[in-house]
Amino acid sequence: QSVELIVTNLRAEACSLELDQLFEPFVFENPLSKRNGLGLTLVAALAERLDGSIEIREQSTAHGFNFEAVLTLPRGDEAVRKAPAPATPQRPTTRWSDAISKLPDKITVAIVDDDTGISSAIEKILSLVFQKHLQFGCIKFSGPEFIAEIDKLEFFDAVVCDVNLGAVSGRFIYETLRERFPEQLNSFAFLTGERLSHEIQAFLESSGCPYLHKPFDAEYLIDLVIELIEKGATKRSS
Repeated sequence: QSVELIVTNLRAEACSLELDQLFEPFVFENPLSKRNGLGLTLVAALAERLDGSIEIREQSTAHGFNFEAVLTLPRGDEAVRKAPAPATPQRPTTRWSDAISKLPDKITVAIVDDDTGISSAIEKILSLVFQKHLQFGCIKFSGPEFIAEIDKLEFFDAVVCDVNLGAVSGRFIYETLRERFPEQLNSFAFLTGERLSHEIQAFLESSGCPYLHKPFDAEYLIDLVIELIEKGATKRSS
């Protein structure tokens, strides 16, 4: 059984983008908007996590859009909360199938970003690819939180860190790891804004770590994280 929810926004203006694009991260029609373009991405991720789906349709009889969500209802015996039995991880049938099939069965990714909207969106994107097929964990930190916990942290399969953090910069985190846990830098990557100073650009290139410009395509993020996990696992086994 399922339930369909339809929410209508009659005040929304016409959109020049393809409607399916609106669910992609960091997409917004006005390039000068102060929004980060993550709202509908999170909505779509939550719907999928609940075994549902969501679509957006333009109204034919009036201005605005319909948001149509379909959510699966649990049966009576499924509604009772109980600990799930351990399951053998399923392998995905996506373009990442071959790469993910070679990854460890358990992976943990750290996201270091002071913007909780960005870190939550990254977590949702990665969860959609990994969580149903591997034992996937994602830990989110602000810059100061990561530094405060650094001596207690175990090795992460991948670390994605914003360069432009607040009180603690991504560069400081990189240098701290280089001094204390250099092996973690084998699976470390930066997130950056679109515009970089010459100093930051020179630092990124000298660090040897890959970096991803925001806004970024979700597929590029997934490719990057898989690459980090593979590289880290190779270095640890050698």
